[in-house]
Amino acid sequence: MFGLSTDSPKANATFKEKQGLQYTLLCDPPATLIEAIGFKMTPKGTVRGVVVLDKKGTVIVRHAGGPAATLEAVQARLDHFK
Repeated sequence: MFGLSTDSPKANATFKEKQGLQYTLLCDPPATLIEAIGFKMTPKGTVRGVVVLDKKGTVIVRHAGGPAATLEAVQARLDHFK
């Protein structure tokens, strides 16, 4: 699991420590990857969301929204496999 933002490495490190996150935060200041996955707002900013890939690299979940909505989307997909 990774986080992705347009923030600087220093800002991400501070945020990670403050929030007690256990995963790596990746930096994408020009929002190149963020735009490619469809989470860039025009003209500036990003949309929160989640992207889940399977072992083959196929996108199985792509959902914009806050933490509760994205968790729900991922859980619904996982429930599909039960």
